[in-house]
Amino acid sequence: MKIGTAIIVHTLIVLIAPQLLSLALILPVSEIQARSLSVSQQPAARKEISRKQAIEIARKQVSFQPKSIKAIKTTADKRAVWRVTFRGEAIGPARPMGEITIIDVDRLNGEIVSISKS
Repeated sequence: MKIGTAIIVHTLIVLIAPQLLSLALILPVSEIQARSLSVSQQPAARKEISRKQAIEIARKQVSFQPKSIKAIKTTADKRAVWRVTFRGEAIGPARPMGEITIIDVDRLNGEIVSISKS
């Protein structure tokens, strides 16, 4: 390091360091207080409802006797859900797939998010 550069660096440290030191002492305390408040105010992690519970909740919305039931974990509008699909028997040649109902059940609280029928 050249002598001219060393003098400039030393001058900057002498002039700026006290201001930075005072900021360093003030800001972290307020950040620690804010973080400790936000951590203590966060809700405890909630347990998800089971696949069986999701099927039981969704089953109440289906009026036909399902031939098959499938439940998968997914998301809908950034919400964790169980997507429960009920498939019924074929209804003649016009509807060989039978009735299909797809119900999204919130994995945290069991609320029905959406119902799709065909």
